[in-house]
Amino acid sequence: MIENKVEVIEAFCDVELEDNEIAFIFLGYSSILLKSEKSTIAIDPGKSLTQSKASAIRQLDLLLFTHNHWDHFKKDYALELIKQTRPHTVADIVSFEELKANVPATMLTKADPASKYATHQIGGTEVTALQGIHVGPITQYLINLGEIRIFHGGDSGYWRQKDASADLAFVPVGTATTCSPATALATIMDLQPQTAIPIHGRRNQMKQFQNIVEKVHPEIDVIIPEKFELYRLLVAS
Repeated sequence: MIENKVEVIEAFCDVELEDNEIAFIFLGYSSILLKSEKSTIAIDPGKSLTQSKASAIRQLDLLLFTHNHWDHFKKDYALELIKQTRPHTVADIVSFEELKANVPATMLTKADPASKYATHQIGGTEVTALQGIHVGPITQYLINLGEIRIFHGGDSGYWRQKDASADLAFVPVGTATTCSPATALATIMDLQPQTAIPIHGRRNQMKQFQNIVEKVHPEIDVIIPEKFELYRLLVAS
């Protein structure tokens, strides 16, 4: 493991991937840096990407926010990251309102699951806003990278995703209000991913989720992520 966090991000940026590979770094809570052959994406960075870490990101194509709670969205951190990396930002309806005065309209998209325009084509990436449930508005995401489909649940509780499927699912397993190992299990039963990665929960909740999945769906691989460790996955076509 590389201990220096900036070096981990630099190594992430240097990874060269095939069209059926994904690299990611778990930054804590629901914060993910994600890279495919097509795009580099940050999801819910909250306060995890300080200026020095943001400076290490040489390319960022997409920045996604699920909701405006501090551990997912922090306006000053978000604006600094946008300033340094100039991604296209896709934000839930509340975070969108906080950002729109400072981010050009051509670089900012509102993610509203209730809209008939819930799917957005941004470069070579298709981003679909999905309904979620939380204490306040929240958006879950399905990211279609062509060969690979990725789900990110923020810290939403269970909302049936009857028409969605994913190869890789980042599922929240612990808050005081909405999500748990059981709700994460219900989500992956809808999505049927090859790989599930528990996020936004304590270590014991992640392990509980892994144990349940191994019993109920042993064909699904579960990775309990370490913070600031670089992962590289092959996604079978």
